Amino acid sequence: GRLIKERGVFAVTATFSVLAYVWLIFILVWSTPNVITPVEGAATFLLFPLLIAGYLAFYVVGDRKNRAIVRAWEEAHARPDGVLMKNFAIVGAGPEAGAGPYKGSMFTREGPDEYRLYATGRRFVKAAVVTLKMRNRTDPFALFFRYLDSKNKTPTLPPADPHDTCVVECVMRDDAGISPGCGFAFGTTRGMAKLEKVADDVARLMSVAVVKHRDGSGPLAGTKKTSNAVVVKAESSELASDVVSDVVCELALGEAAASSTHGKHLLHAHCANEATTAEYNRLGLTGSWTIRFAFRVPKRVTADAMREAHGELLKLVPHLVDRVARVRLSGAQKELAEKRRARRREEDASKNRKENQARSVHWSPYDPVGVVNADP
Repeated sequence: GRLIKERGVFAVTATFSVLAYVWLIFILVWSTPNVITPVEGAATFLLFPLLIAGYLAFYVVGDRKNRAIVRAWEEAHARPDGVLMKNFAIVGAGPEAGAGPYKGSMFTREGPDEYRLYATGRRFVKAAVVTLKMRNRTDPFALFFRYLDSKNKTPTLPPADPHDTCVVECVMRDDAGISPGCGFAFGTTRGMAKLEKVADDVARLMSVAVVKHRDGSGPLAGTKKTSNAVVVKAESSELASDVVSDVVCELALGEAAASSTHGKHLLHAHCANEATTAEYNRLGLTGSWTIRFAFRVPKRVTADAMREAHGELLKLVPHLVDRVARVRLSGAQKELAEKRRARRREEDASKNRKENQARSVHWSPYDPVGVVNADP
């Protein structure tokens, strides 16, 4: 059968077509049967500009809120004494930057709901990208369609994140010495559950690791370092112990940090070399090892709120960059990583073969007809 590719466009067209017919029924059957009065004609004519005006008002209000969030975040963190300026030599918009959210901003506007800042000039790092991804505040039609889609038994769209998100991605240099087997991820239970749905390596190459104190003489020796509210996954338990240092626990994963204000804004951190986004393709960074941090943006749109929510979490960025670049895997760790990757390749190949076989037996009346020998 035929499928509708752009369901959002179809939903909007279908909805307003039905409303137009309902309006015609109202004025021709119920209000003034078989007669269109001048008032009804004028009202019909004004419905379209009123729709456009409502859409523009929704867009302007939402866009103003998004720009205010960017300004507050920039005032809090993109300043001379902030983490970014202290750890990167160059901070600002990229070489192909578009207009910023306001005059003098270091962010570039990638879309009505997305703003991006670039940084470079640090050991081990090719480039760092800070992206503020806003929830939809500017397109009421998209919100309406997503609502309709959520009512289906099998929704076609993933559930929208009700929160604004700050994503920091550090693309590591090729000579940083990172090898297959260095993949890890940590975050809140909910944040990791969402990450596993979109990151194949987290779900299939990594296992949950329990990180314990290794000081043989201290009172905490052998006890768990991380809070029960967070999850740590890695390609090996040794790697998890190397990555989750005391500093990481103090800033994000320990009991005190997890229950603090900034700890509640952590979603996840993820180290992998499987990013294939369009932005990475444009910058020529596909396949590079990348450490990705995701934080929830606070609801209060002030610089103080941004500092309270992300000030400590942003310190994770330079710390983990240096720590990951200094990790050296043992032979056993590398062997385990290669076995898991080989098993995943075999599973993917088997799945593709089954899908191809299923397609080959599919019959359609529109399939081309071959030559038939009609001789007896």
